[in-house]
Amino acid sequence: MRLAILVTMLGVAGLLAEASPIPHPLESMGIDLIFGLALWTLVVSRFYRRVNQSPVMQPSEVKAFSRQLSRMVYLLLYVLVFARQAILMLSPVWRGGAIGGFHRALWSRSQTFPPFLVYGLAALVLINGLTAWWNHDALKVPRDAL
Repeated sequence: MRLAILVTMLGVAGLLAEASPIPHPLESMGIDLIFGLALWTLVVSRFYRRVNQSPVMQPSEVKAFSRQLSRMVYLLLYVLVFARQAILMLSPVWRGGAIGGFHRALWSRSQTFPPFLVYGLAALVLINGLTAWWNHDALKVPRDAL
């Protein structure tokens, strides 16, 4: 749970650094990349911990767990999309403008697809890949049994 909160805070920090009119040191560090790596670490660690907690997991249990993990990633992405929209609406106010004014930095043509969505979609692909790998590995028949 703590790691999920940390990942959310990293995502919001990346959005705030992106919206800042002043060059921020976090932009040079690649806060988006740190967010993506933290999200993937969260997914892999939860999957690994869950598979190692139970001695034998049935494929239906793994499928239910992967759905639960996917829900967590979707919820995180919804929180970040909401935060991005709130920043878009309130950032002109920070500069002395009106609510809902246009903010060039967040709508520039150089970045039409937010990086956190790319990392979130990659995390969902990772969840499906881990589930398929576990199911494939669990259904293998050992050579000794033949």
